[in-house]
Amino acid sequence: MRPSVILSVAFAFLFGADTPSDEAAKKDLEKLQGDWVMESSERDGKKLTDAQVKGYSRNINGKSYTVTIENEEGFHELAGTITLDPTQKPKTIDAQMTNGSMKGQTMFGIYKLEGDAQTVCFAPPGQKRPTDFDSKQGTLTVWKRDKKRSDSSGERKRDDSALRVASDKPVKPVSRDSLHQIVDDGNRQAIEAFKKGDMLAVARGYADDATIYFPRGKKVHGREAIDRYWQSIQGAKDWKLETIEVGGTKEAIYEVGKSTLTTEVNGKASTYVCDYVVIWKPQKDGSYRAHTDIFN
Repeated sequence: MRPSVILSVAFAFLFGADTPSDEAAKKDLEKLQGDWVMESSERDGKKLTDAQVKGYSRNINGKSYTVTIENEEGFHELAGTITLDPTQKPKTIDAQMTNGSMKGQTMFGIYKLEGDAQTVCFAPPGQKRPTDFDSKQGTLTVWKRDKKRSDSSGERKRDDSALRVASDKPVKPVSRDSLHQIVDDGNRQAIEAFKKGDMLAVARGYADDATIYFPRGKKVHGREAIDRYWQSIQGAKDWKLETIEVGGTKEAIYEVGKSTLTTEVNGKASTYVCDYVVIWKPQKDGSYRAHTDIFN
């Protein structure tokens, strides 16, 4: 072999040049980007009911995936990363979980892509990879692309029909995005009112039967007490609310976040930073308001 050829091979190895298998994996991964809905799932010949199937959705962004499950027990998410090898027969997929009770474990599976459908068969963690699309070897699931909610980049599209917070009926959020949007809208309105110095408007972001829990066991409860508390705050300057986590159900949304509130009295600025947990609940008019506010 000529020296120039030897050098080119060495550089390709050292700097990770893409192999044909890498290129094939990239192409299949690109096809998987975006939102998907479950069409069917079965294990040992036992299928999920239509009602159960409707509660499952999936988003793939890059190599990361999130499976969302909404059922009578609430709103849950399973997250992880995937690795594909389309050169195998059948094509293989590894899913490493990054949250939940099986965090750090890997499920070995196989997959096939047929237009806007993907079929996967995963063995339970710690078990051998299936060799065929057989529910006796693993959980056999068919996913269909949700064209209404995603594009080829994997970014989720806003579903305005699920985000209305003022209608004749309470909002029924069906995804993490819709829950997050409700919380974001409530926080935005509160911040805008605070910056204007309209503390009564801030207070009206709480339900009439809401409770605010302060450090060291203190609390205020009810419409009049909450109105008095917020109207007692003087010199409003700035307020930032950083939402860290959102979840729950359509009956009660929980938000975990960080608050940075700045006031100015007699020319002196004071900033209070705290962590908080807020429970948002639907009201009779269809809007969502804070029902429980706990901060340290």
